[in-house]
Amino acid sequence: MAVGRPFGQVGGQTLLTLAGLAVGAGLANLQVRLGRVNALLLAGLATIVLSQTAYLLLVWTGWKSETLLWRLWLVTMVPSVT
Repeated sequence: MAVGRPFGQVGGQTLLTLAGLAVGAGLANLQVRLGRVNALLLAGLATIVLSQTAYLLLVWTGWKSETLLWRLWLVTMVPSVT
């Protein structure tokens, strides 16, 4: 029975990746639909890309204990959500 079986490390990383990409795509879609192409929209999309990059590095690499990467993710995640 596959339902009760644990995902394992790669399955968990894949699930976190899909969830993170879905959130990032939703935020980017919202920003594009609400704004015109200007400097603020481009800055917002750039923070989403940086946040997604830091998030994926945290999920897929051994850098989970790197404080600087966590700070980079938090610093880019907050403006991308607002």
